[in-house]
This record gives sequence, structure tokens and C-alpha cells, in this order.
Amino acid sequence: MSSGGSPSIALLIAGISGAPAQSPRVDRLELTDVGIFAIEKPEAKADAALSTGRILSAHVNKVLQETTTIPAKNGTSFGVKANLVGGPRGAAIRLKVVWRYPAPGIKNPTTGEVKLTDEYFETESIGSPFASYWTLGPDYTLVPGLWSVELWYEDRRLVSQSFTLSKS
Repeated sequence: MSSGGSPSIALLIAGISGAPAQSPRVDRLELTDVGIFAIEKPEAKADAALSTGRILSAHVNKVLQETTTIPAKNGTSFGVKANLVGGPRGAAIRLKVVWRYPAPGIKNPTTGEVKLTDEYFETESIGSPFASYWTLGPDYTLVPGLWSVELWYEDRRLVSQSFTLSKS
């Protein structure tokens, strides 16, 4: 036998040390804040599947007001801040975000398309805070009535939060 050792033992040891990584587990989602937010440096990315034709990505700086009654005015950002509870901490998961709008819905003036819902995916980390929010824009987005945001992991709705947009 050579001094290099047995190839079968080397393979067995490599197999033991290469244990599979733990699959992410989401137990629940804890809402930490609900209301109107201040956001920093929003960046818009085109997304033709959404009612506005774009999605904003920004850091939520702070909660300006804890409320579910939202003034329907351009520039208002509202939604939820939350924390995913599960394991392992820091594991990335894909959340489906669903926004529901009151009738008559949001009619994009460029495409003419009317939507009562928008759905998209965001990658979030277990154990890290994050926010899902909507920033009101032009007049066609200022639809008064009951709006809601739902956050889903796989086939499980983790949370649903409603807001009342009012033109006051």
C-alpha cells in the first residue's frame, strides 16, 4: 500500500465533511411597523408586469406614522416592516408580494391596462428586518379605498395587512 492512504477512505471522509446545507425554514413573519415610511434614495427599475410599469427599490429609513389610514397624495410611501422568523439565520428566501387595489383598480395611462392586483418576488433574509411598501405617484395611482399587501412564502400566506387610502 502506498503512503498516500486508501482512496476509498479518502472519499468516505470527503463525503462526511461535505454535509448538505440546512434548507431554509420560515416559521412566521412578525410585523414590526405598519404605516407611512420615509425612504432613502429610491431607484426605479422597469417592470412591465406591474400596474405602473416600474418597481421602486429603496431603504426604508424610518416610520413617520403608525397608521392604516393613508392620505392619497403623490410621494406617500406606506406598507409594512417585518422580520422573518425561522432558520438558519441569514438564509435567503423568495417572498411573493401581492398588492390588492380597490375598484376600479389602477389604470396605467401609457398601456391602458387596468389592474386590481400586482405580484412580484423579493429576496429577503431570515432574521433580518425588511420592508414591503408602495410609493404613491401620479394621479392614476391615487385610488381611494381599501388596499392590502400580502406576503407569501411558497404556498403559505404569512401576513395580510389592509390600508384605507383617503382623499382628504
